[in-house]
Amino acid sequence: MNSKTTFWCLLSAGCIAGLGLGWSLGKRPPRPAPPSSEGGPAAPASALLKPAPERGPAPVSRDYSEVAEAEIALRDGRDVGEVATALLGSVQSTELGAEPAALALIAELTPEEARELLPALLASSPPPAAALAAAVGRWAEAEPEAALAWAGANLGSTVFRDARRAAVLSWVRRGEPAAARDWLLAELEAAPKAQRYMLEQDFGALTFAWAQRDPAAALGAVIDAPDGRTHNMWYGFAQLAADENTRGTALSMVLALDDETARSKGISTLVGAWSEIDPAAAAGWLDEQAITDQSIQWSVAQRYANADPAGNADWLLDRTPEDDPALRARALSMAIGYWVRAEPAAVEEWLRGRGLDGDESAAGQLAAGWATRDPGRAVLWLNRIGDDARRTAAAGGVLFEIQQGDRENFDLEGYAGQLKLPLEDLDAAVKQASMRL
Repeated sequence: MNSKTTFWCLLSAGCIAGLGLGWSLGKRPPRPAPPSSEGGPAAPASALLKPAPERGPAPVSRDYSEVAEAEIALRDGRDVGEVATALLGSVQSTELGAEPAALALIAELTPEEARELLPALLASSPPPAAALAAAVGRWAEAEPEAALAWAGANLGSTVFRDARRAAVLSWVRRGEPAAARDWLLAELEAAPKAQRYMLEQDFGALTFAWAQRDPAAALGAVIDAPDGRTHNMWYGFAQLAADENTRGTALSMVLALDDETARSKGISTLVGAWSEIDPAAAAGWLDEQAITDQSIQWSVAQRYANADPAGNADWLLDRTPEDDPALRARALSMAIGYWVRAEPAAVEEWLRGRGLDGDESAAGQLAAGWATRDPGRAVLWLNRIGDDARRTAAAGGVLFEIQQGDRENFDLEGYAGQLKLPLEDLDAAVKQASMRL
């Protein structure tokens, strides 16, 4: 597969596979009447495909780079009208591999031919959204402003969103990512506030594409971005950390930044992207770099806890100083907070293994974990909290959950006796919890 085809397959995947949510652009100018299309019935999808060697079924994937070269559609001398007929037959087919083949065929058109193809695509019913966006993106390689203007005047909001992203990314292919950034900034300034969200998402897609070609320039653009635009640009740059082939370079560049604010933001965002893929490795890297920033730590811990709650709990406790009781209590709460709701017995075992089964803050969380599963066990854990005021506060939420699970048999007076707490204090704590939970 040649590099041009590969790029446009990936570009189509990026802008069509949903890099953002829907966006309403409001009322657009009336759509000009498209020219009538001529020709016979649409060709079947198989007409676009070259014979492929016998093998198992191709994977269903939106990453069009996975389509084998033998399956990629070739133009084979067809004019734009014939290409339109073949495209419409393919994108409306349910045949496996038909849409990737159609979008690959658009990559073989010149930008001018892609522009000529658009009226025929627009006239079909229903118009093929993916092909329209890809054709606009191909045209934009030569005339980005004209392509975007046509898309804005002729396409509905959802298709225009994808076409706009394809056109923005075409600037990167032309080697002009800064021009795409400037265009987006101008559009953002002119757009009504309610319409800015999806434009802001495009900064992330642009920065990721830019960073793949020139990470140093992309990082400079992120740092120099106007206030309010850096979040999505950082997110785009951070996707380099999700790929083991580019992770080391991206992290080294961020670590070398002199500006402490930018350095901290960069580390947080890159490690966050990495932890989505391999939270244990991201956590280990923070230890190697002796990075103790609490916000970065909590960000990784949230992902680590989903993948390996016991490993995450060990990591958090091991990197928290024993001579800081407040910070250690916070780390313990973070370590078991969600885990205890799903697996209170596993948390009990982990606490015993760490010698923490007598920790009063952990006792309150374990009581909450057992509340709806085993109220009696929840009470046992509450009674490990020695201070009456703290036991009352913890019992309020636990007993409210027990009450919600079994209103008919709930006996607050009985629980007051088991917990050795005044009934009126416990009643007030449960009522307070009912307003909070």
